[in-house]
Amino acid sequence: MSLSFALYYDAARTQPVTQLALAGINDALASPLQQRLYVGPAAGVRTMSTDGQPIRLSVVSTGDVQPAAFRLALTQADLSSAVPGADLALAAQLDDLVAIWLQVDCAGLSTGSHAGLTISSSEVKEVSL
Repeated sequence: MSLSFALYYDAARTQPVTQLALAGINDALASPLQQRLYVGPAAGVRTMSTDGQPIRLSVVSTGDVQPAAFRLALTQADLSSAVPGADLALAAQLDDLVAIWLQVDCAGLSTGSHAGLTISSSEVKEVSL
């Protein structure tokens, strides 16, 4: 059985995040970009960590943008105190989508497209509800 645990742009699960699109980065951008995303299993499925610990999300880069340019948080207000590049801890078990926030510090980024970015999770397993 393949995992349904995924990242979405919308709470209706109609727009999966297949790549992080950093639209809006330009030389005149003064403030960081903030984006609400949703993470979790398909309806009727429970996702849980394999070790009983919180499910952890982290930004991984194989390109020119360092993970420290990103902040992850459970609320938009928490982005200001989130540690740049740090993992985000979710519950150890998810039965539905959870809203998360992603902030990108654009100060060190050049205008254009930046590839090789993903949001990865710790190891999970799933069961039907």
